[in-house]
Amino acid sequence: MIVRFLTLTIAIAAISTKAICQNPPEEFIKALSLITTNRAEAKTLLFIAAKKSPDYFGSYNFLGIVYTNQHQPDSAIFYYKKSLSLNSANVNHTKELTYLRLINEYTYKKDFKNAFDTGLQASNQYPDNQNIVAAVRDACLWSFYIDVNSLPADYLSADAKDEYIANTITQEYLIVRWLKLNDNALAVASQALVNKNNSSYDVLKCQSRDNQSITVNFKINWDMNKEFGGKPIATDAIINNKAKPAYERIGAMLHANGKTDVKAEAAKLVQ
Repeated sequence: MIVRFLTLTIAIAAISTKAICQNPPEEFIKALSLITTNRAEAKTLLFIAAKKSPDYFGSYNFLGIVYTNQHQPDSAIFYYKKSLSLNSANVNHTKELTYLRLINEYTYKKDFKNAFDTGLQASNQYPDNQNIVAAVRDACLWSFYIDVNSLPADYLSADAKDEYIANTITQEYLIVRWLKLNDNALAVASQALVNKNNSSYDVLKCQSRDNQSITVNFKINWDMNKEFGGKPIATDAIINNKAKPAYERIGAMLHANGKTDVKAEAAKLVQ
């Protein structure tokens, strides 16, 4: 699950000075050294770098990251798109990384249409990038679960809640995939069934890349004696409803069959 999210550390490594064909301004280099310790100063330096070299994509990419961490999605989206417009070479997959951040930003904002459209555009350019396809799959699933299955929209967040009420195990893992701890994605280290407050909980202990741990509590909302894996969710009505957006119909397909080929189905549904 970690590969679905690009941590700040990975981002810095991917856009190192050796990886870039342009000569970045010295303010950009200084900003990278400060971006995990003094984000305010890093942000100031990135703006100076962008003013000095307005055609250099790296400054805009990292401004997008700064705004993502500040929970300002509109500004983050603006700078990711600016970076994409300038990054023609895709050295060390830098453009693909920015595309992935943009898709994720749209998804966190619950703008599933733009997440889906941007994901297809990126996947058509970089068909071998499975992280992009995975991000599109998740955007489709979120759309389906929130709109059709009444999964609370605020469950789609990088910040963990004290507990969640899940309808299926698939939803549990989807929620965890989008959580972050200290800007790092989480991987499930262990899973246990626990009884507390006269209810059953699925307790997932998760760990981040920097070895920080968090416990995520899911109150089980189905009869485990009858419904292994979760409550049944009707999908046919959504899949066959041409009035529904393609990404929501594909989300229903993914729930019914996790091996659904998103790109193939999108080609059929998107005219």
